[in-house]
Amino acid sequence: MVHNIMNYLNFSSPYPYRRLYQSQQIKAFKTTFKEAFKSLFFVALCSVIRLFQLQTYANTTIGSDNGLNDTEYVYEGLRYKIIDNTITITGSHRNEKIKRKTLIIPEKIEGFIVTKIGMHAFKGQNNFIHLVLPNSLESIESFAFAETNISKFQAPSSLQHLGFGAFNKCKWLKEVDLEASQIKVIESFTFNLCPKLKKVTLPLTIEKIDTFAFWMDKNLRIVKNLKESVILHKYAFAQCEDLNHPRIRKVMLKIKEDKS
Repeated sequence: MVHNIMNYLNFSSPYPYRRLYQSQQIKAFKTTFKEAFKSLFFVALCSVIRLFQLQTYANTTIGSDNGLNDTEYVYEGLRYKIIDNTITITGSHRNEKIKRKTLIIPEKIEGFIVTKIGMHAFKGQNNFIHLVLPNSLESIESFAFAETNISKFQAPSSLQHLGFGAFNKCKWLKEVDLEASQIKVIESFTFNLCPKLKKVTLPLTIEKIDTFAFWMDKNLRIVKNLKESVILHKYAFAQCEDLNHPRIRKVMLKIKEDKS
């Protein structure tokens, strides 16, 4: 027995190292367990806070306005803000994709007139193919309907502004009718990379078409109401190879001459 005890205490025997190794393993396990517990607790806490925020957000109403323009509300699945006593549509509720085939923007919400669709409001939401806009709408901001699947865009008579890239990369867009609108400038990349676009009717108020506005719309064949007074950037219709409008063809030939 004494021999066994001395052997156990002898550093040349494996026992002390075994005990040290086991002790290190236990310590490492406890540390790992504590860290895992902390992580799980943090994730659970964040989830509870997020659920509380979503519940609060879902129950937001006009009566809860705190006077800030950044306050968002919900109406029939649409998110919106009240700015200067008018409505700006900012997107769909909780960033959920619109599940109906026709997206209808109302003229009024809770007595306030809808005048604007905000930046990136419906970008990438590709479930709806038809778009109905109110005659109160004055502005569609940058990339508001970019990368959607709408097949036709008909501007209301009240529309005055189309933002940069507003209908960028709409792969199913076939026709754009701006004739009734009050738009003066078609900004850069507004309708570019729309491979199925065939017909564009410009507004009578148009003054300028900016660079790459219709870039790479290779099936575009008809552009109506393009007056001689319109300032046409030489790359506005770049690579629209099927377009036979005489003024645009002249500009495109000039580009080729400059390159050669």
